[in-house]
Amino acid sequence: MERVLIEAYLKLLDFEGRLPKDELKCLICSNEILDNASLLRAFQTAHISCIFSNTIDVNKLKYLFNSKSTTTLLDENEINKCFFTLMEGL
Repeated sequence: MERVLIEAYLKLLDFEGRLPKDELKCLICSNEILDNASLLRAFQTAHISCIFSNTIDVNKLKYLFNSKSTTTLLDENEINKCFFTLMEGL
């Protein structure tokens, strides 16, 4: 169920134009994120040094944001992190 909700939420964010595409930037300092990213409400991203939150590899996030599919890249721990982030925003 978590995977379906995450994918639906990603599609909604994309439709609204709020989903990052190619380059992930930090919400706090506006610099590009190159390694691990903290995941914030509405799937905004930040450096792990700028804010303490759940972290996910930036390449996995880019794939997730572009494909809107959780099936091939994310493990259950990462799904739980994304789901927790999604629930924070509701």
